[in-house]
Amino acid sequence: MNTTPIYRFGRNFAIVTLCALLVVGCGKEKSPPGSSLTVSPSTLTWTGLGGACGGPMQDHLIHIVARNGFGIPLEGMKLRMSLYLTDNTFNGASVVWLYTDNGGVIGTLVSAVGQPAYETETSSSGGDVYMWLRLDLGCAWKGSLYIFGDNGLVATVDATVS
Repeated sequence: MNTTPIYRFGRNFAIVTLCALLVVGCGKEKSPPGSSLTVSPSTLTWTGLGGACGGPMQDHLIHIVARNGFGIPLEGMKLRMSLYLTDNTFNGASVVWLYTDNGGVIGTLVSAVGQPAYETETSSSGGDVYMWLRLDLGCAWKGSLYIFGDNGLVATVDATVS
């Protein structure tokens, strides 16, 4: 079959354009420019007992929300969460833990300081996720929960027990 150069150019252009659109449209990053990742509460401050770690515990429900630039929730955004302690306040004891939420009740332990990051994603019904932080109030310490989302989005919860 004899095809003209214009036909071949048009066909090739259409194939290249379609491939480019598929690559752009199916990227692994779900958050468009202007998106935000927020957490509430973002600060937890307690006066501890000032003794040995392993004292009474305090649980906090943490609400994490991903939104686009128009404030619309981003459903299915991948999140990675890690716990860190400030070096000059850490005495080697476990003092903060991350748990899943089970309908308003603490669920499964998923991470602690020195353990691998926990990975989850925002819900398909609101672009959010709930987690629990358990804090040891027996001794003084400072630390943070870092939450990393798509496109470099970051939110933190800073915890202090003095």
